[in-house]
Amino acid sequence: MAIYIKSSYEIDLVPQFRDLKLKLISGDFQFSISNKSIKKYYNELLLIKKKFTNDIITGSIALNLFGLIDREISDIDILIKDTDRYSGYLNETYGDPETGMIDNRLGYILFDFKRGFFYKKRRYEVDFFKDLGTKYIEFQFEEVKLKIQHPLEIISVKMRMSRNHKHYRDLEIIFSKFDI
Repeated sequence: MAIYIKSSYEIDLVPQFRDLKLKLISGDFQFSISNKSIKKYYNELLLIKKKFTNDIITGSIALNLFGLIDREISDIDILIKDTDRYSGYLNETYGDPETGMIDNRLGYILFDFKRGFFYKKRRYEVDFFKDLGTKYIEFQFEEVKLKIQHPLEIISVKMRMSRNHKHYRDLEIIFSKFDI
């Protein structure tokens, strides 16, 4: 006789997401970019300001900027409208075929960026996704308005991919910040 124990990251998070939406609608909180996170991701924001000013920041860097999670990022996720802007997107499997793939993913490109003369060059993996009419919030960064995807949309995407431990853990952290 075999006994199967369900992994904790397979628990349904829909009620927590609903409660988060209700808290937002009732005005219990508003999303805002934290100054602490701007300092932490200053170099990444400089790259975005220089290369992707009219595009939309998404993914874990966006959730970090809102202060919803606090973990290292492995790449920078960007939503773009002009999908032919770059050639040579590197496209490896993204998402889990059983739990949810990301249909609008174009692939990633490596960018070398140097902040200034006295700084080392750093390589960034930038993952591009087609912008399908995303809601975003604008924020000021060094006299430029940058766009960042609305956190509820990012959380919704993570919900579809929540069988993946990383995404489930992010959701747990986000919901716990709001006592959900």
